[in-house]
Amino acid sequence: MNEFLCRIGLVSKPCDSSQNYFINLGEVIFKDISKLYKLHTDMRFLCAFKGRKEGDIAYLDNIEELLAIQRRYNIVNKISINGVVKKKIMKLLSPQLYDITCMVPLFTDKICRSIKPKGDKNNIVIFILFPYTDPVIRGKIIDNCFSILGGRESIFYVLGDCHGQNTISTCYLSRRYLLTCEIEDKDIILSKYDEFPDCILDAFNMINFMFPDKKMTTYIAVSKEDITKVMKHIRLIKTLKLIDKKVSLICD
Repeated sequence: MNEFLCRIGLVSKPCDSSQNYFINLGEVIFKDISKLYKLHTDMRFLCAFKGRKEGDIAYLDNIEELLAIQRRYNIVNKISINGVVKKKIMKLLSPQLYDITCMVPLFTDKICRSIKPKGDKNNIVIFILFPYTDPVIRGKIIDNCFSILGGRESIFYVLGDCHGQNTISTCYLSRRYLLTCEIEDKDIILSKYDEFPDCILDAFNMINFMFPDKKMTTYIAVSKEDITKVMKHIRLIKTLKLIDKKVSLICD
């Protein structure tokens, strides 16, 4: 890589390899190789996504995820279509870092996502996953959920309505990542209702309704920034005897 001549950007190509175009999701203005590799590894949290073409503009269903990556790494916020798009609806692969001067991947190694460990279906952990449009925060939380499973199975109760400029609900963005980590669809429960703090009690009520006879270990999966307010509310609803389960927290 010639640090001084190449242009580096986030690139997503179509799922259909016969289509000859790509989406430039913004150019990287720094050239520090260790920081570039950190960005490369963080992009494992981005999944395949969809968009639509209107004139020369690409409207992407997960735009808030991409904006979060742009802000985190100070990437120039300029999204453009390069090439001919023959279909209005675009199905796009996970973004990669490219040397866009030569149109080759910047790094050749494939960064693998975490895979959910196999577990005992009679010993189940349920994670109530809070809604985050930042894919790095959400992905790290999910990875940490996997790290504590041991020999247990897992169910993810995933919260999140449509936020910001996204055209897809946050719970479905979480589902995309969970599926790539080999969580089965039947073990993902989606809830668009995410009004804090009521969403916590609503989640517990739904879990009790859906699994009345199962003994489960329950975690609330949140970012570090949200731990204090969530713990405060958990103490309140336990004091009011609105839930009788032991609840732990796990974060990014």
